[in-house]
Amino acid sequence: METYNIHPEVQSKMEADLELHFLDPIDEAQKTLSDTFLAEQIDAIRQELEILRDWVDERNEDILIPNKDLPQDEVGNYEYPIGLCFLIRDQVLNILPGLFHDKDLFPGLHSLGQFVEKGGIFKAISGIQNKAYFQNAIQAGTYILDVANDTVDTTQPKVVCSSIENSGIENIDDFELQGQVIESYWGQKVYPNLYFPKLAPLYPIITIERNGTIRIVSLNESITAANILNGFQNAEEFLTKSRFAQRRLPKEILDIISGSKNTTFQPNPMSTEELERIFSEHRKTLSTKDMLDLANQSEETVSRFNTLKLKHSVLEEIADGLNKLVQTLLNTPIIKKYLRGIIEKFEKNVRDHNLTQSQIGEVALLIFNELRKIIERPEIENPNTTPHPSGVEKTVESTMELVNDALSIRPPVPKLLKIILTKAIDRCEELISKYYLTTTEIKQIGEKTWEKVGTPTRTTKPTT
Repeated sequence: METYNIHPEVQSKMEADLELHFLDPIDEAQKTLSDTFLAEQIDAIRQELEILRDWVDERNEDILIPNKDLPQDEVGNYEYPIGLCFLIRDQVLNILPGLFHDKDLFPGLHSLGQFVEKGGIFKAISGIQNKAYFQNAIQAGTYILDVANDTVDTTQPKVVCSSIENSGIENIDDFELQGQVIESYWGQKVYPNLYFPKLAPLYPIITIERNGTIRIVSLNESITAANILNGFQNAEEFLTKSRFAQRRLPKEILDIISGSKNTTFQPNPMSTEELERIFSEHRKTLSTKDMLDLANQSEETVSRFNTLKLKHSVLEEIADGLNKLVQTLLNTPIIKKYLRGIIEKFEKNVRDHNLTQSQIGEVALLIFNELRKIIERPEIENPNTTPHPSGVEKTVESTMELVNDALSIRPPVPKLLKIILTKAIDRCEELISKYYLTTTEIKQIGEKTWEKVGTPTRTTKPTT
């Protein structure tokens, strides 16, 4: 690889950015301070942090309603405290210094305060834990104070205090590992950024989120700084040698980005020669203060692109696909009247029970599951006619009576209907898996599919 020099001002700025989120290196002075003030008090510190965490949880329960008002992050909308390690860590960190001086109530935190006064490292850090998920915690000398340990798995202790070596936390300076965690933990699809030449050396990862949103990944300043200080080698290895290097964005995604009229985007992925040229140009900039302007401009460009929230309409694609299969049924004269009856019964019960839009989606999802049961059983059986208290359940039950009527007609109708329904279900499950859809999104698909079937022209129930 070509040699490069880094301008002193660039070096200074990147080293400062590196400290914002990365673990600080440990020297002998930090080891001595940690041994003196923290080692014997670490259990007390943990117990007192648990008290503080309980107080934070009580406060959050008043302002955060599970599965409704939780901040939407990359992990998804789960019940508290899933995915909220950043929020909880910062809340605890903001309160801690005020407790350092009360030796009687908080002897462990008092010792932590003495450690900080003597020059001990005490800072927020962000890293990858156990090579499996992203985590935000606190570094205190040679220790990691994880005050949000249960934000991935709620069965785990809320607070864990351990040495850095035993914590499993490492800096996010490997783009390939970062990509692996984005896929396994956040459930997103990762692609190499071969489409924004000016941004690729600084921001080499593009993701498609579970809801179809297209993003250029920019987690924090420290990751970018580590890449720059390493002469962009981190990004270059990701784009040329990682497990993601050979992936290419699907055409429908390229069309969406092209439609945004982004001047930095090119629909054809960069060739090896183009990559070498763009990385060479960036490395030449390292020796001048222009590197700082380039970094700022790139960050602003990424921010503007991500603000667009360009989205591949996953829900529309699945609903359209299912609707085509429904239309196939509607255009088959032998079974047309039976499917019309199903639709009419569905719409009548929706009206009779005054179902909400959300409940309509729930009905469609339950019907979908019932269809799966019906086509998999060896013989057609009459549905359970025991009444249910829920309008949703009643709608599903009465609708499924007509589905069973259609399936009870002897060849060729049951065979044809079974084939088409099986294809519909398989297609839906394939796309649900492909895009990591949530239950709410699946319900939206059901709602959209039923809307697209249209209002039936005949209003009388068919004779079965």
